[in-house]
Amino acid sequence: MIAALLQWMDIEQLFAVLVDSHQGHENVDLPMARPPAIPDQILLKKFVPAELYREAMQAGWMGVHALSFALRHRATQLQQIFHLSYQDVEPDLRQCLLESWQRARGQDVLPLFGFSPLGIYASSRRVGLCRAFDALSLAFCGQATSEIFCEPHAAEAFWLSIAGETQQAIMFRYYADLKNFSLYGEADLETMLGTFWKRYRIHSTEDLAQAMDYFGVRDVQELRDAGAADLRRKFLQLSLVHHPDRGGDDQNFVILQTHYQRLKHYLEAG
Repeated sequence: MIAALLQWMDIEQLFAVLVDSHQGHENVDLPMARPPAIPDQILLKKFVPAELYREAMQAGWMGVHALSFALRHRATQLQQIFHLSYQDVEPDLRQCLLESWQRARGQDVLPLFGFSPLGIYASSRRVGLCRAFDALSLAFCGQATSEIFCEPHAAEAFWLSIAGETQQAIMFRYYADLKNFSLYGEADLETMLGTFWKRYRIHSTEDLAQAMDYFGVRDVQELRDAGAADLRRKFLQLSLVHHPDRGGDDQNFVILQTHYQRLKHYLEAG
């Protein structure tokens, strides 16, 4: 399934969509600015045929895993192109993408991409500044450097496997290698997520409104209209990119589980 999904996720098209989404969110001179995330569902539905998307969502944990992995694999390749570290890309394609970006943004600005459990990010960075970016902990580094990264952020060169990198670099390295997709099977994924939640089971003080906001639901009527199946689909998509074993954070994963359980129980209670 991963091969079929990648066939529909063209790097040039992904670049165009992310660049378009970046309009109005330029932050090249704002040290701690963080661009908004584009949810996986929005991007996937732009590229993946409805039938293939539905087939993946009905395939359980592995299907959702394939959707998430394919999208982040392409986003990782795109970032590597602009770090000039992705050697398999054609020089003409790299130059075409760069010229397209600079026609819209100027010669002294380069694109920057990343992702978190919330979705995919597009940002900007001026030429000559460190290109370290982690949507979870480091939104911007303003240090001048003649290299890709400044000395304190040298570990962000994820293709070199240097110790001390951020969660973003760890995730980049994981999704860069397609072999990692086969590390988990259906039972492995279900067990991994299930056992993790049992270890960290807590009673939440978060209310229903906060849980709906977390899942992007406007009100209880929208929650009821969407139903348990749609809620579970959103939960699975977030789970497979938020689990600590895949670069996520323990506390944030527990928050995700807590919000999901609250909304699920609300629906079950009618």
